[in-house]
Amino acid sequence: MLRLQAVTLLATIILTGCASGNPLPAVGTPGAGPSCPAQPLNVVAAESFYGSIALQLGGACVRVFSVISSAESDPHEYQIDAQTARAYQTAQVVFQNGLGYDEFSEKVVSTLSTRPIVVTFGEVLGLKPGDNPHLWYHPQYVERIAAAMTAAYQRARPEASAYFEQQARTFREALREYQTLVEQIRRQYAGTPVGATESIAVYLTEALGLRLLTPPQLLDTISEGGQPSLADVTTMQQQIEQRQIRVLIVNAQTESPLTRRWAELARARGVPVVEVSEVPAATDATFQAWQVRQLRALLAALGG
Repeated sequence: MLRLQAVTLLATIILTGCASGNPLPAVGTPGAGPSCPAQPLNVVAAESFYGSIALQLGGACVRVFSVISSAESDPHEYQIDAQTARAYQTAQVVFQNGLGYDEFSEKVVSTLSTRPIVVTFGEVLGLKPGDNPHLWYHPQYVERIAAAMTAAYQRARPEASAYFEQQARTFREALREYQTLVEQIRRQYAGTPVGATESIAVYLTEALGLRLLTPPQLLDTISEGGQPSLADVTTMQQQIEQRQIRVLIVNAQTESPLTRRWAELARARGVPVVEVSEVPAATDATFQAWQVRQLRALLAALGG
């Protein structure tokens, strides 16, 4: 019954969009690179950071539609529109995060009469519901995610396997500055105490060797939109006031009066504040450009 209702809802969204008189845009345009030796794939990425990687790995062999591509869109609350519904209906490959981060994608996929190849990165990485969903902030996870994307493309278009291998090599080269910055920060600042306003920073600080002092329960609670305990709030405030942390990492897209107060307190105490985001800004050309920009800001805040 639930499946039937979901299918009906999806069909209604598509028909409504068509009836409006505004033609639905194509899923996307083929990426750059050598000409594709096969028919291009229609690809849906639930988030634009995955869309950027998917486009680079697919080149001229893919047309990528990214669903969540704006700081104003919350994956936890996203409601599909006609354009998104059409993209899923015509997709041959779908990339999604999983771990409860983009349930909208899983729900839409479950309604499709023709199931595309679906890659859920939480499953690829062997994680389970309740684990930190911010996978794209873990450099080693990014490599495994890219490999899973290439494997999906090769499964869908085996005649273009060599093409996808070449695209994968090009992408690995494009990650060099990103990886160099990760290694530099780890080499120079491993063990440095830092704080964060939510769990988006956990994987990154681990990869960089930084010591994240913020209470884990506080990070998870704020990430889920809850109210942290008084004890955790007090600990966080003391860490900032007493400058026990060198840098405060703030998720600029999930601000609240509490996180804003911490950022203001940090600046007043001379603790640098580094902003990170859930999705790239419009000015970030690629996933790696976005990450490099943020890593450079963190390096400068640490004193590099």
